[in-house]
Amino acid sequence: MTSQGLTTLSPEILSQIFSYLETENPGVKINSKRGTTVPHPFVSIAATSKYLHDNVEGYCRHLLLKNSRTSCKVTKNPKKSPNYRKKWLTWTAKNCRFCWKASVRKAILYPNITCCKECDRKEPKITMTDAIEKTTLTKLDLFTPNILYPDAPSLRKGTYMVMGAPATLFHQEDVDARVKYVKSYFEDQGGNRIEYRKGLHLMAMKFMDVTVRDGQWVPQTPYVSDPHDPRQDPEASVQEYLKFDRNAIENLKAGRPPAWGAKWGW
Repeated sequence: MTSQGLTTLSPEILSQIFSYLETENPGVKINSKRGTTVPHPFVSIAATSKYLHDNVEGYCRHLLLKNSRTSCKVTKNPKKSPNYRKKWLTWTAKNCRFCWKASVRKAILYPNITCCKECDRKEPKITMTDAIEKTTLTKLDLFTPNILYPDAPSLRKGTYMVMGAPATLFHQEDVDARVKYVKSYFEDQGGNRIEYRKGLHLMAMKFMDVTVRDGQWVPQTPYVSDPHDPRQDPEASVQEYLKFDRNAIENLKAGRPPAWGAKWGW
């Protein structure tokens, strides 16, 4: 919706819209040494018209007053107000969004939200290793969209440093839902089929010469000899350089080798 469309809405409806933007990255420059950042939606919307500016300022003032039990102070006279949106965004960038304790730490699964360690622990998570070893899932099931699931949504995930190495964490509810979806393909088959399916997926990844780094599919082996090889581009989709037919994709989902798999030792 454009700014002209927003100006036709009542303050009550605008407040409902603004409520969905509270947890966006504050986007304000807290430390001048770090340079500028992308503006928060509150800042961008307030710059479009006086009507929207007043509504954004009023909404941010409401947020500050609602949390007046904390160290965040706000004047009771709106005519003598400071920049409420900047005051709110600066304060939320330095305080946990859930308990309001001082913190600049970001949530593992929600990098746009400031969250202390105690509150972040309450969010159910599972490591990539446990999701693969303790469930029926593979990397092709977890890191979507990909060649098997081109339309599947991405699971909520984040990285956490453990002994100097990054560990990938997923939201437990997302993993449970994906397990239920995957099992629907072979629910009438035995447990051996599950392990066989995992093996097929590992061979498919080896055949495609891809792996996962930082939550993204990237080439496993660089092909410097051919600069036009799409595998040189980390952003290139697996589908660009490997054309599976639809039957092969469905077979891999269900744990059955594709018709041409015998040629590659599948």
